[in-house]
Amino acid sequence: MNVFIRWAAYAAALMFLAMLVGGLTFAFLLKKAGVTAPDRLRDLVLTNEEKTFLGTLQERGAKPAANVEPKRMPEAEETLERLADMVNADRAGQVVEQLRLQRAALDQERTHLDRQWADLQLARADLARLRQQLGTQEERMAEQRRQADTDKAKWAETQADNVRKVQTFDETEKARYKDQAKLFEIMKDGAWQSLRQMDAREIARYLTLMDPKKAARMLTLAQQDPELPTIAQAIHQEMLRVDVDGRSGSQTDWLAGLYGMMPAERVLGYMDGSSSEEFADLLVAMGRQGQDKKRAELLTALRTKDDRRELEVQRILAQRGGGKPQ
Repeated sequence: MNVFIRWAAYAAALMFLAMLVGGLTFAFLLKKAGVTAPDRLRDLVLTNEEKTFLGTLQERGAKPAANVEPKRMPEAEETLERLADMVNADRAGQVVEQLRLQRAALDQERTHLDRQWADLQLARADLARLRQQLGTQEERMAEQRRQADTDKAKWAETQADNVRKVQTFDETEKARYKDQAKLFEIMKDGAWQSLRQMDAREIARYLTLMDPKKAARMLTLAQQDPELPTIAQAIHQEMLRVDVDGRSGSQTDWLAGLYGMMPAERVLGYMDGSSSEEFADLLVAMGRQGQDKKRAELLTALRTKDDRRELEVQRILAQRGGGKPQ
């Protein structure tokens, strides 16, 4: 099928080429015979009236055209040129003005940005200076806190030492009072003659350390003394306030507050000579003051130093309801 189409195309091309060559040959022969001359073609195309009109024009001949110069309008042209120049100039002026305004706006924006940049630099410098000042203040405050903690610990140690000195003095006084109380017990009723020379507080101290029966006898003699009618009531009031052990409950609370400011290891050093009951009393007082963290530190330090004593303290706390064994 493709071969047939190809040969058909070739045949069409040959026919077209033959027709073209024939047409060109026919035109050449017509031209050579004069058939295509202008006169012959005009006769074929124009009508009789048109031929007559053209012939008349040929007989009349062509008249030369008058030598008339075209009217010039220099003023109009100049006016148009001026208007064009004015329009162009106005347009150019508008463009220049717009460019000038844009440049002014850009310059103003640049000035504003430069001002903002300068303000930002100043703010950064102020921030850096403030940060440095804050850092210096924090260091100073930290140093003050460390110094305050050191001073507080020293003060607490001093107060604890003073308390221990007072307690030692009380123990000495207590031993002296006990010896004198035994002497008064041996003197029996005759002891009142010596006791009545003292004030009610001294008498109460001696009676507290004496045997209860003999102390009751001294109170009876005091009540029977006609020269001192109120001495018995005064002795009774002083006995309610007397501190036999040299340490009251409020004293224990005060010690708990002082020990709460000190390291646990230092507190253990002060409590070496104390009993487990006294240690438990101190922990209970700390619990009343909300020093649970210091209680835990003391128990941990005690467990490290003496685990048996720590178990005993825990047992006492559990019995008193001030803690439970851990």
